[in-house]
Amino acid sequence: MLCWTQAMRLLLILALTTMYTSTANADQQPSGRNILFIAVDDLRNWLNYTGEYPGPIYTPNIDDLAAQSTRYRNAYVPVPKCEGSRTSIMLGISPPNHGYGFGDHIYYYSRPVYDAVYRNPAITSLPEALSSHYYTATAGKIFAFPHKETDRWHENGPIPWMPDYYNILQPGPDGTYFYAQELMEGDENPDQDIADWAVEFIETYDRSEPFFLAVGFNLPHQPWRVPSWAYSMYHGASAPVPYEGDLEDIPDKGVELA
Repeated sequence: MLCWTQAMRLLLILALTTMYTSTANADQQPSGRNILFIAVDDLRNWLNYTGEYPGPIYTPNIDDLAAQSTRYRNAYVPVPKCEGSRTSIMLGISPPNHGYGFGDHIYYYSRPVYDAVYRNPAITSLPEALSSHYYTATAGKIFAFPHKETDRWHENGPIPWMPDYYNILQPGPDGTYFYAQELMEGDENPDQDIADWAVEFIETYDRSEPFFLAVGFNLPHQPWRVPSWAYSMYHGASAPVPYEGDLEDIPDKGVELA
């Protein structure tokens, strides 16, 4: 699918901190630390607190989280593409060993290659490894194809199918698949649905064991269906333009993919 052909940058925040949940019985508070795992597709390290983006960028919520967290500033994805990177992170296997979304299979979904990795009973995923001590829950895109991996979690929230929001056979007016659209109040926003579900999960969690909650957001991956309030933050701002020769230090495979 064309939307997977962009290089994927995974922001992984492990908030290993006790989260206070609103429960009726204080004795039911989880013993141990909860884990919140947040993945943001295509974000790179372009956040205000990192200072890495050359233009204006407003990320107040992640900035607040970063201010009270341990930050790992020198981190790289295992594979510069969604499927291979997520496979390595979620299965704990290096790209040459799993071979999915890597090498000859970097361009497309191949069911035999996928099944060889994801249907191998000898391979245990991260949520399954944690499931004996944590209640595992997820919403959004954590695995490359989350709809195929729902049985790895105790609980699944909303998992939007993003190709529903654009036609993969018909590029937009500029020949790309970004489909920029400004969402008005009341318009469907899949990322907001995911966030709302995650907030409610945390606020109402009442089990005795700690939780492992993995939340995956689509934006800034295409399609760019962005709320009006977010667009308004950048009125009058100019985006940095890639400079000539920007890809000269990229391997041939990466240039071809770009």
